[in-house]
Amino acid sequence: NEYTLDIGVIGQGQKVYVWVDGGTTAYELTGNRECAPVEPVSGQYLTFTHGETVTLEVEEVGCWSWDAWYYCDFSSDPLADDEDFTYLGPNAQGNIEYELVFRSDKELKGLFQKHLTVDVVVEDKIYDGTTDATIVSAPLTGISIPLPGGDVWCDFSGATAEFDSWDVAYDGITGLVTDQPVYIDGLFLAGTDAMFYILVDEMCGDPTDEAETDATINPLELTYCAPGPEAVDKIYDGNSDAVITGASLCGIIDKDLDIPDDVYLVNHTMGYFSDRNVAYVDYPTDRTVIDKTVTWSPGLAGADAGNYLLPPTPTSFQAMITPR
Repeated sequence: NEYTLDIGVIGQGQKVYVWVDGGTTAYELTGNRECAPVEPVSGQYLTFTHGETVTLEVEEVGCWSWDAWYYCDFSSDPLADDEDFTYLGPNAQGNIEYELVFRSDKELKGLFQKHLTVDVVVEDKIYDGTTDATIVSAPLTGISIPLPGGDVWCDFSGATAEFDSWDVAYDGITGLVTDQPVYIDGLFLAGTDAMFYILVDEMCGDPTDEAETDATINPLELTYCAPGPEAVDKIYDGNSDAVITGASLCGIIDKDLDIPDDVYLVNHTMGYFSDRNVAYVDYPTDRTVIDKTVTWSPGLAGADAGNYLLPPTPTSFQAMITPR
């Protein structure tokens, strides 16, 4: 009996070498190639006798990765389905080899996958005491149209994204809020053409389902607990000091065993009248005492203070100095 061998190759410029049993020269097939007989001379096809053996060697060229052999109709896995087809492993050149014994006609399609990289975009967020990050988009680079095909995208629906730290990051030189690394895991390719591609860490790099990007955690603005801060009237005492009461913080995050973050107000119990004197409507004609302006400059302190902003703070209050 004489048997035929049809081979297809998916992958622009990729190489498949057919070594016939006992031969010293391989027949070189280059993708993209539809399933067709191996044709050493135009119009002539290789045929094989019962029990004859060939070795198939696959060579990755450029930014592609070898995937596997399939039947030409992608119906099943020939390595699992055909006892005459055997994986031999890498050769001395690093190319993968397979052995095929002829006891019937054979047809195979070799799939090389084109490399794609992903540029994950993560949403900036307000400090919430967690490292959770939200992926906004994941555009791919390297898609080739029309071949292998353009119906492929990065599916991040099941991916996890984590900031490097739950804290707000600050630039060591400027002291301004800055971005920080975000690590993504669980990406995969989807679409009708996804099988023709592979996600890599960098072009011509290694396969991955991970990515890294940068995003910003911005400080959380706190509020003052009701009823809020106010300046207290006082009797003239010869100085401009003013007492501020009611200043306490609400909205502090509990991120560790229900223990609130370490952040508190400083310089919040004292303000200053515009001067030390009693204010009148129109002294000495009208001696009705009226309010004066009190300025106030509180701040935040504590180990977690960098994760917060002061509440919208009145820059001044009105209070009264009454005559002694």
